[in-house]
Amino acid sequence: VPRRNPNLMERVFAWYFFNNKINKYLVPIEDSVRIVLETIKKFSPINNEIIVVGFSQGGYIAPFIAKELALAKDCIQICARIRTELLKEKYNFNLHAIHGEQDKLVSIDRVKKCFDEFIVYGNKGSFSGLADLDHDITKQVKEKFKSIIENL
Repeated sequence: VPRRNPNLMERVFAWYFFNNKINKYLVPIEDSVRIVLETIKKFSPINNEIIVVGFSQGGYIAPFIAKELALAKDCIQICARIRTELLKEKYNFNLHAIHGEQDKLVSIDRVKKCFDEFIVYGNKGSFSGLADLDHDITKQVKEKFKSIIENL
């Protein structure tokens, strides 16, 4: 999906198409969730417990997928925020957020505010702000991810 900047075209990837000028999805989030769910059902044994994990845009969609899976017990977002304006109730999964304090794409203050709102709805989870992390997967992220998985 090309992104136009004043002097160049950049090659970027997206699963959603959101026009922030009119605050509207041009392709609904439900379409992407449906495709992922169909893939999970095709390749994952039906009785397995599932942990939904996503980085950046994958983290953004992860809770929408987790809420549709009865066997999803945990959801891990890396460098993403939870859309509490669309997810306003108690769900059957725990949410674990890993986010960089130096993230220039997604403000940690906004991510933490949304995470706290999600907890207010009666949900459970953990929030980890990593001091030296920008919007990336680093050794520090991998260690925090491993720690979360080991403690589930």
